[in-house]
Amino acid sequence: MSLQVPHREKQNGAGGHNTKAVILVGGPSRGTRFRPLSLDVPKPLFDIAGHPIIWHCLTAIAKVPDIQEVCMIGYYDETVFRDFIKDATHEFPQLSIKYLREYEALGTAGGLYHFRDAILKGKPERFFVLNADVCCSFPLNDMLKLFEERDAEAVILGTRVSEDAASNFGCIVSDPHSKRVLHYVEKPESHISNLINCGVYLFSTETIFPSIRSAIKRRSDRPRLYSYPGFSPTSSTAACTSSPPRPSSPRSAAPSSAAPTVHACTRTPPPRTSSPRTSTTTRNPRTRSSASSRTSSPT
Repeated sequence: MSLQVPHREKQNGAGGHNTKAVILVGGPSRGTRFRPLSLDVPKPLFDIAGHPIIWHCLTAIAKVPDIQEVCMIGYYDETVFRDFIKDATHEFPQLSIKYLREYEALGTAGGLYHFRDAILKGKPERFFVLNADVCCSFPLNDMLKLFEERDAEAVILGTRVSEDAASNFGCIVSDPHSKRVLHYVEKPESHISNLINCGVYLFSTETIFPSIRSAIKRRSDRPRLYSYPGFSPTSSTAACTSSPPRPSSPRSAAPSSAAPTVHACTRTPPPRTSSPRTSTTTRNPRTRSSASSRTSSPT
């Protein structure tokens, strides 16, 4: 489901520390791709180049002078990251790092919206979102520059992969000159583009949360549709909708549906020997409530 991103008023010379960062760490999984490593170690704490994957995220975040606060969101028990956060606080003294625990998997948009009050505390104008299972060169300052130059509501980091590999990821179609995102499809069945979503975003706080709220409302307003199988292989299948009356509820003010300003930040990675996700640039997006926001291509 696409998001209707309201227009954001351009900020003039705002000072102070107005950027935050969010790292999505996910939670315990029954997946087998990383076994036997994942039997004892959470994926964000896997060692890559001598450090946990999530340490590389923090290293990149610490290079953005405007960021002082990092929120880690996931549904692991609080004890899982306790020692890591303690060590990271010494390693990155300029960053305040805290863990916000979900008690069920809420996805990317769901997790952000659930903890919106914590993210909005201090009134930041924008915030980065990084998936903790992504390890790349993280051109965050380039994304921030593009965000400001284009007055974007959102910037998404992309990387180019082979046509065969692209169908395993969210695919981005962007204007090569303006870098504005024109189309986005999650794991398309046919070839759309070889520019894929890396799971690294920059959002305007003023527009992203109204956009998520709007998407949640549209989903909840859908009729409940069920299929009714026929009585024999030759009979047709009927479908019926069940839309019983619902209690009326106060309708929140609908956000403006003006076209979003979205740009793409893409980078062509050097030859790599690992999976496209852990290569030199990378939203894996894990929920992928795709925001029609601007993608940026840090080339």
